[in-house]
Amino acid sequence: MNDMETIREQKAENPAAKERSPERIARFVTFNYMVAVTLLALFTLAIFYFLDREAREQKDIGAVINMAGRDRMFSQSILLWGARIEAAHDHVSRAHYRERMRADIAQMAENHALLTGVKSKPGFNPYLTPVLYQHYFGAPVHLDRKVKAFHRAGLAVADYQGTGPDDAEEMRLLDELAWFEQSDLRKDLDDAASLYQNESKRLHAFFHRYENLSLGLILAMLGLISFYIFRPMVRHVRRMTEGIIDSQRRLKVVTDTIGEGVFVAGVDGRITFANPEASHMLKYDIDELIGMNSAAVCSPGCDDELHTSGRETPFLRAMREGMGGRVERTSFMDRTGDCFPVTMSVAPIMERGTAIGVVVGFYDITEQIAAEERLLKAKRDAEKANEAKEQFMALVAHDLRGPLGAIFQIMSHLEANAETLSIDQARLVELSVRSVGQMLHMTEELLDIHRIKNAMANPKLADVPVRMLAVRATMILELQARNKRVRIDNQIDRNLVYRVDEELYLQVLINLISNAIKFSYAGQTIRIYNLEGREGTICVADQGMGVPEGMISHLFSREIKTSQVGSGGEIGTGLGLPLCKDIMQAHGGDIFVESTPGEGTTFFVTAPVQQGQQVA
Repeated sequence: MNDMETIREQKAENPAAKERSPERIARFVTFNYMVAVTLLALFTLAIFYFLDREAREQKDIGAVINMAGRDRMFSQSILLWGARIEAAHDHVSRAHYRERMRADIAQMAENHALLTGVKSKPGFNPYLTPVLYQHYFGAPVHLDRKVKAFHRAGLAVADYQGTGPDDAEEMRLLDELAWFEQSDLRKDLDDAASLYQNESKRLHAFFHRYENLSLGLILAMLGLISFYIFRPMVRHVRRMTEGIIDSQRRLKVVTDTIGEGVFVAGVDGRITFANPEASHMLKYDIDELIGMNSAAVCSPGCDDELHTSGRETPFLRAMREGMGGRVERTSFMDRTGDCFPVTMSVAPIMERGTAIGVVVGFYDITEQIAAEERLLKAKRDAEKANEAKEQFMALVAHDLRGPLGAIFQIMSHLEANAETLSIDQARLVELSVRSVGQMLHMTEELLDIHRIKNAMANPKLADVPVRMLAVRATMILELQARNKRVRIDNQIDRNLVYRVDEELYLQVLINLISNAIKFSYAGQTIRIYNLEGREGTICVADQGMGVPEGMISHLFSREIKTSQVGSGGEIGTGLGLPLCKDIMQAHGGDIFVESTPGEGTTFFVTAPVQQGQQVA
């Protein structure tokens, strides 16, 4: 893990670092600003609604005052038309005046109906306060009744078709109409207009007070918002800004002290930041690096895989795809023109989904490459020494097998004729036979291991019937099983075929069955079977001594000696099971064991499923 990843993890684990992140600052400021603006907008809209309503009422009051004045004007016009009818002598003029009177009466009636609310008009409110309502409909004025009586008198004059100026009925109707001029109608109409004007003045004064109050409330709201939202927001932003400055200061300390070179390049490839380690490795002053094209140090004519393979560099990929990358080995060029190997990491700087630059971290791996070369040379030397050792052991074992075999036959012959020997001589011969036999067995195992390891280097895979391999192993070990009176039960499916190296897999079966015989008691059975439901697995199970619990994990290890004395006193070398594991791992499989002390042991030999098949 590099230093930048460590810093990111520390930020992820540090709540204060999270709080100071630019994303959290932006979210916090945006949220508080939106809350403040929303509250202010809602409050302003509420005040605007009430002020607008008052303004509409003022407008309606003005229209009503105008209509009250028109009532007064229409009444004078109707009386004027009556006087002209009385004074006119020709029939045409009188008819014209009657028509004009009828039109004014109709307009006054409609105007009066709107004023009193009898007739409605969209967007118009007559605004009859209790005082006005009493003036129009209540005692002692009864203005509505007087106006309607005036309308009836005027319509009687307008509709009457008299004979002339001397017509008595017409004169009577004209006198009735003229009477209204002497009555209180005109005064009552003037009083109605005055009442409307007084209401208008009262509402106007209230409207101005409401305006001043609204302005005060808006200022108070702004003060509350400033105190409870903007003030904490400014404090929080200041704290977070100070935290960011502190984080930047710490980051600068980190970049200045880490053992990696770090520089930042923009979209044009020019370096905008470099730490002291980058300056040291590239042999430029920091001021010289700022503004330099990064291609001068990152893409020179150095002969390495990245620069000569034609592959896209991490710089271009970071800019194009917004994805970082790592190059385990490339070359940078310093100020003197010398190339040196580095490991390089590139990470894009993203802004709104677009890469606006890259951060490059690198460190000199000259010493690391030298160390790797030394290790590789040491490994080759060790492999050569190990190969020479194995060849020597194989040669020694091969040369010892002949003499040991001859000694074993001689001692076996002496043991067969032990009746000619004394008791002490017979015991010595028996011990010698066992010792020489053990040495001969160990020599054979060493030769087998050498042969098997050579075969493991290039296993010859083929489709092999597994049951027939188990039969061959059983036949090889038949004498050993018969001597211990142990039965071997081969239950492997006849159609089962694995793709394995026949000789190597046979060696595994021989080792496992031989071990099972070694640790079984007379009369017990060893089972060899394929595990149902688990393809590629063959099991060798016995009912013998079992493996001590603490020894199971070390059975396949060469470093720890795990050989036990068998149920018949047999002594092993401890080399067989590690060899079996090597063989199965060379096939891509494995071997593991389950055991209960005193109840028996089961070995599971697994080969990859893709290397085996079930024959129909």
